[in-house]
Amino acid sequence: MPPKLLTEVSLTRAIFQLSWPAITSMMLINVFNLVDAFWVGKLGTVALGGMTASAFLVWCFHAGGQLVGTGVTALVARRVGETRPGEAGLAGGHGLVLALLMAGVVMAVGLPLQGPVLRSLGLDPGVIQAGMDYLTPILLGFPLVTLWYGVDAIFRGSGDTRSPMQILAIALLFNVVLDPLFIFGVGPLPPMGIAGAGWATVLAHALGVSMGLMWLRHRDIKPHLGGERLDPGILGSLMRIGSPIGVTGLLFSLIYLALTPIIASTGSSAVAAIGVGHRLEGISYFSCMGFSTAAATLVGQYLGAGKPDLAARAAWTTTALSGGVLAVIALTFLLFAPWLMSIFSSDPEVIAQGALYLRIVAICEVAMAPELVLEGAFSGAGNSMPPMIVGVPLTAARIPLAYFLARGLGWGAAGIWWAISGTTLLKGAAMILWFKTGRWKRTQV
Repeated sequence: MPPKLLTEVSLTRAIFQLSWPAITSMMLINVFNLVDAFWVGKLGTVALGGMTASAFLVWCFHAGGQLVGTGVTALVARRVGETRPGEAGLAGGHGLVLALLMAGVVMAVGLPLQGPVLRSLGLDPGVIQAGMDYLTPILLGFPLVTLWYGVDAIFRGSGDTRSPMQILAIALLFNVVLDPLFIFGVGPLPPMGIAGAGWATVLAHALGVSMGLMWLRHRDIKPHLGGERLDPGILGSLMRIGSPIGVTGLLFSLIYLALTPIIASTGSSAVAAIGVGHRLEGISYFSCMGFSTAAATLVGQYLGAGKPDLAARAAWTTTALSGGVLAVIALTFLLFAPWLMSIFSSDPEVIAQGALYLRIVAICEVAMAPELVLEGAFSGAGNSMPPMIVGVPLTAARIPLAYFLARGLGWGAAGIWWAISGTTLLKGAAMILWFKTGRWKRTQV
């Protein structure tokens, strides 16, 4: 199947063609998390708190995958726009090698440090143990996670977001079946508790990667290395483009780890509440990331085709569409927050804290659209430094702001929620101002 030349169809059609499967894919990823939270929630608040605390570390680990995905998408999209499919496949092949290298780094660092890091967060001993039980299988299977980032990026860069959506749907169904079986046991299969959720996630990724690699064998853009040796220039380009986004993701996660003791100081229910709240807010986040995928692919292909004005128009149109979706989600959070929280926890305090979180973040939810969609546009252009410069300082500001509001002013967990919501608004505004300068149009990759 030849790559989809999105530069040859109308902009509206191109955005729709890319965005709806990408949004669906991102929602499926969120369903992965929600399914895990649903079943782990049956084990109690301690287990749910352990998954929440470990989720911040998992975000750190995913920085390596984000690096790979960003670099591969930008290079593949640019080469497709230039009608050079062979070189697009070469970039994809090097991206898969880089994915394995990133996974090796994550495993070498994560396995020995997971315990000390969780213990440093001031969590209850039971929550720490639950977090380690969940993290260990995730880390052991992490090469599959980073490989999926690479495989997904090859599809996306070539203009095909439908295939990853279909693969994720199948993997999700697999995960849905495995979760209760592994967590609670059945027949000769012993109950594994929260560790079962981790192993189910790993096996679902194994299925997804296997299917993706098989499907790519029948595409015009096939990942390959072009010979026996790796090309340092291609690996360098992937690292240069992807590193700012990977570093941003890592620092974002570390900042949330630093926030965890502040959250934990307001009670274990707040830790569990923000865990469920993040998974529900993932509906907003992954919606934006779906549009961000469309923006990255379109900007890359339009720049490769020598159409920078259309690249800009694609970015702004995609951002506006994403903002409209977020407005609907924000209204849903405002109206139905307690009911949404009650799906995942029966603890009244967790429900109350989580409902407050959802309603506070809903106030600035629309600002997530320019923050994330324009990040994708910058990345698709191969100019991924601005999102890091904007995102890292403002996300880091959440730590002192949360401490001041929660402890200094005595607002408790609500102060932390306001710190998160307010900085989201500032990041969205800053991204709009920077993208308007248009300097990203001159980036060479």
